Amino acid sequence: MNRRKFLTVAGASAVTLGASGLGFSQIREYGLSTTADLSGEWDFRFDPEDSGEKLGWHRDQQASGWSRIRVPLSFNAAFPDHANYHGKAWHRTVFRLPAPESGGRTLLRFLGVALRSKVWLNGQPVGEHLFPFTNFTLDVTEAVLPHDLNYLVVMADNKVLDRAIPDTRWTGWWNCGGINREIYLERKPPAYLEDPIITTRMEGGDRWKLSVRVPVRNTAEKQSGRLRISVQDSARRVLWRSEAAMPLDQGTAWREFHKTMKNVAAWSPEHPSLYSLLVKLIPDQGARDQKTTRFGFRQIETRGTEFYLNGEPLKMRGINRHELYPGDGMTVPAFETRQDFEDIKKLGCNFVRLTHYQQHPRVYDLCDELGLLLWSEIPAWQTSPETLSDPEVWETYGAPQLQEMIEQNRNHPSVIIWSVGNEFHSNLPAVAGYVREATRFVRRLDPTRLVTFASDQRIKDISFDSVDFIALNEYYGWYYGSFDEVGPMLDAVHTKWPGKPILVSEFGAEAVLGLRNPQANDKSRDYSEDFQVLLLTSHLRQMLDPKRRSFMVGETIWVYNDFECPVRGFHPKPPPGSEHINRKGLVSRHRKKKLAFAVVQKIYSDAAKG
Repeated sequence: MNRRKFLTVAGASAVTLGASGLGFSQIREYGLSTTADLSGEWDFRFDPEDSGEKLGWHRDQQASGWSRIRVPLSFNAAFPDHANYHGKAWHRTVFRLPAPESGGRTLLRFLGVALRSKVWLNGQPVGEHLFPFTNFTLDVTEAVLPHDLNYLVVMADNKVLDRAIPDTRWTGWWNCGGINREIYLERKPPAYLEDPIITTRMEGGDRWKLSVRVPVRNTAEKQSGRLRISVQDSARRVLWRSEAAMPLDQGTAWREFHKTMKNVAAWSPEHPSLYSLLVKLIPDQGARDQKTTRFGFRQIETRGTEFYLNGEPLKMRGINRHELYPGDGMTVPAFETRQDFEDIKKLGCNFVRLTHYQQHPRVYDLCDELGLLLWSEIPAWQTSPETLSDPEVWETYGAPQLQEMIEQNRNHPSVIIWSVGNEFHSNLPAVAGYVREATRFVRRLDPTRLVTFASDQRIKDISFDSVDFIALNEYYGWYYGSFDEVGPMLDAVHTKWPGKPILVSEFGAEAVLGLRNPQANDKSRDYSEDFQVLLLTSHLRQMLDPKRRSFMVGETIWVYNDFECPVRGFHPKPPPGSEHINRKGLVSRHRKKKLAFAVVQKIYSDAAKG
C-alpha cells in the first residue's frame, strides 16, 4: 500500500517557517514511500496585473504579499470577494524528500488545475498544461533537490480565451479557478509501468476476449526484463496468469497479451462485477514496479435504433450532474461525491451524463462500483463556429483534450459514451466539420465506445450523420414552446434520421426549494416545486410512450443538483436570490431533496419494471 509519511519535528507534522523569515507556512518532509499527497495549506496570491512571472514570483521566498489557501480548493470559493476573478493566481509550497534510488524518477501528478497552469520547481520551469479538467504528470527529476528544500510554485490562470475550448461563449457554470484537485509526488524506478489499455469483447456464450496492452517507460540504459500479469476476481482468486520477455529500450515500449476468458461475470448496472489486472515489471537490473487496474467485462453497441449492453437491449434512465458544491467550488469533498452517486442510484438511474467536463477520478471509480453508466464530455460548451473550425484550436485544445479524457478513463467499464461537446451551432457546415473530425479522432483512439454530442438544434441539425446516436437538449414549456411539443419533436427527428437511436440529453425546469404552488399549471413557469413536477412528468410521459420505444434509448434529466451559474438572464426571469444559480436540480446546492425527486424516483422505478 502506498502511504504518505510526514516526519515530525518537536511533535509536529511539519516545520513552521515564519520565524525564519521565509514566506512559506510549512516544510513537508517525506520518507521513502512511493506516493505523497501534497494537499494542505499553501501560500497564495492573486496576480490581477499579470506581473508575477516578470517579477519572479516563481522564485520568491518571502512572506510579503502572500496569504494562505487550502489545496485543493477553487480560489473563487476560498476568497468570496474574488468570486468573479478571471486571471492568474499563484500557489506555492515547500517540501523535502530523500534522494531517489539511482536512476529513479520523481514525478508530479496533478488531477486538475483550472483553466491553464504553469509549474516551477526550485525556480526552474518544469511544465505547463492547457486544460482544466484532465490530469497531467510532470517529470521533475532534474529539478528536484534531494535532502534539501524544494520550492514548488503553481500558477493557475482562469481567464477565458477567444480561441480555446472552452472559449468566451462559455457561461454555463461558475469559472472556478485554481488547484481544484489533488497533487501527488510519486517516486518511480528507472523503468516503470504506465497505464495499460484493457479491452473486452464478447465471443458468444460465456466467452470473452480480453486484450491487454502494457506500456513500459525506461529512462535508463537499454536492458531486458520480464512482464508478469494476472487477472483476479473480487475474492482475489487468480483467473489467469501470463509472463513474457520485455525488451527495455530507452523510451516507451509496449507488450500485448490476449486471452479468451470463460465463466466471468459481465459488468452491468444490475451486476457491476469488477476484476483486477495486476502487472509486474521485473527488470534484469534495478527495482521492480507494479500496477493494479480495475476493469469489467462489458460491451456497448448500437443495433439499428437500439442500444445493446453485453448483447441485451438497454434503456437508460438518467440524470446530468455538475461537480460543484457551496463553499468548495469544484473541489467537492469525497464524502459528498459518494453521497451524490448513491442518491442518484436510489433515484432509479442507471446512467449519468457528466456535464460538461471530465470529473474527479473518484467519480469514475464510484460509478464502476455502483453500476452507473457514464457519458464523459470535453467542455466544448456552446463553443463558437469560428473556434471549432480553427485548425490551430483543434490541434492545441480539441484533439489533445479528447485524447487525455479517453486515455485517462478508458479502462472504466462505466464509461460507454464519449461526447465531443454540447449545444454548439451544429446546424452550420463549419461545426458539422468539427463533429466529423472529432468523431473520427475519438473512434481511432477508442473504437469500443459510442460517440456523440448534445444538440439543441433538433430538426435543424446537420451534424447527426457522423455520430452513433442522436442526443437532444430540449426545454419545451420552460424557455420556449409548450409541454405537448416534446413528443411531436421526437417523432419528427426520428422521421428525418430513421436509422439513429435517440436520447434526450437535457430537459427540465427550475424550482426554488420550498417554493410551492399547488395551483401551478403548464403555463405557470413560476419556479415552484409543483411546476417542476408537472413539466418533468409530462416530458417523461412523452419520452416513455410505448409508441416511441423502438427508437428512444433513454432520457437524462437536467440536473441532479442546483449549481452556481454566472448568467441567468433567460425568460422566465429568476426570482431574487437566484440570479446566479441554476435551480433545475432535483436537489438543492446543499443536496436537500425537492418534491420532484420522489416523483422521478417513482417514474423511473415503474419504467425499470417494463
